[in-house]
Amino acid sequence: PGDLTGFHADLRLLPNDGIGLFVGLNSDGTPVGLVDKSYTLRTVLFDEFLERFFPTEPDAPEAAAPSGREHAVLAAGEYEMSRQGEAYNFYDAIYLLYRVFLKSNEDGTIETPAMISFTKSVPRTWREVSPFQWSEVDGDGRIYMKVVDGRVVSWLPDDLFSFEMLRVPFYRSATLNLPLLYFSVGILALTVLVWPFAAWVRRRSGAVLALTSRERWLRNLSLGAALLGLVYWFAWVAIFIAGVPEQLGQEVWVRLVQSLGVVCIAGAIISLWHAALTCTVSRGMLARTGAILIALALLALVWFSIVFHLITIQLNF
Repeated sequence: PGDLTGFHADLRLLPNDGIGLFVGLNSDGTPVGLVDKSYTLRTVLFDEFLERFFPTEPDAPEAAAPSGREHAVLAAGEYEMSRQGEAYNFYDAIYLLYRVFLKSNEDGTIETPAMISFTKSVPRTWREVSPFQWSEVDGDGRIYMKVVDGRVVSWLPDDLFSFEMLRVPFYRSATLNLPLLYFSVGILALTVLVWPFAAWVRRRSGAVLALTSRERWLRNLSLGAALLGLVYWFAWVAIFIAGVPEQLGQEVWVRLVQSLGVVCIAGAIISLWHAALTCTVSRGMLARTGAILIALALLALVWFSIVFHLITIQLNF
C-alpha cells in the first residue's frame, strides 16, 4: 500500500490462487472518523472481492485465551496513529482530537472505538485467542499487539494496513492536555471579560485599589499577559483553520504567533511573581485566587506550547 495526500494505492495478492487486486485513487475522500474514505473504499472493495470470488464458510469462534482479562487491562489506554502526514511539527496539537482509546471490559474483552472501524463505523469488541492476539466478536477482524517489557506499546488491526496505533505517554495524552487547554482558555477569557467590568464597577462606586506601585505594575502586566495569551490561543486556531502551505511567506505568520508565545512565557513568569506577592500581602481571597488562576492558566499555555511544538526553533519535523 501507499498513501500520500490526494493519492492512495493498494495491492493485494493471493499467490496460491494466481490473482491479485490493485486499486489506485486520486483523492482522499471525505474524512470518516480517524481516516479518509480512501481507506474505507479499499478495505470494503477487497472484502467484497473475496466474498464474491472466493467465498468461504465462516470459521467457528475461537476459544478465548485464559489471559484475556489480564492482557485487556494491560492493553487499555490512549493511542495515536504512527503516521501523521503533516509537514509542520505544530500540527501535533491537532492530533489530540484524533486519539484512540482502547477500553477493557469486565469479561476480559477489549473495545475499539467507531472511529477506526472502516466498514461498520461502530465500536467493535475483541476477545483474546492467543497471547496478545485478539479476534473480533461477531466478526472476522483481528488485532495484533506489540509488547515490550510486559507493556503493550502498539497494536494493529488487520484492516489498518498503512499505520499502527502507538501508546501515548501521559504527558502528551489528551486525557491530561485537553483539560489543561480548556482550563487555560477559559481562565484567560474570563479574566479578559472581568477585568474591564471590575474597573467599571470600581469607578461607579468610587472604590480604589490600595496597591503599592510594584503591586500595581505587576498586576497590570499579569492582566496584559492574560490578554496576550488569549490572543495567542485564537491566533493558533486561525492558523489551523486556514491551513499553512509550505511557502515561506505563509510561515512568517506562524513565526509571528510563535513570537507572541515567547512573550507569553515572560508573562507567565511575571504572573507567578504577581501571584506570590499577592499571597504574601494582606489581600482578599478573591484577589489571591484570581492571581493564582491567571498564573496557572499561563503556565498551562507554556506547557502545551512546548509539549506540542507550538513554539519551536525549527518548523519541520
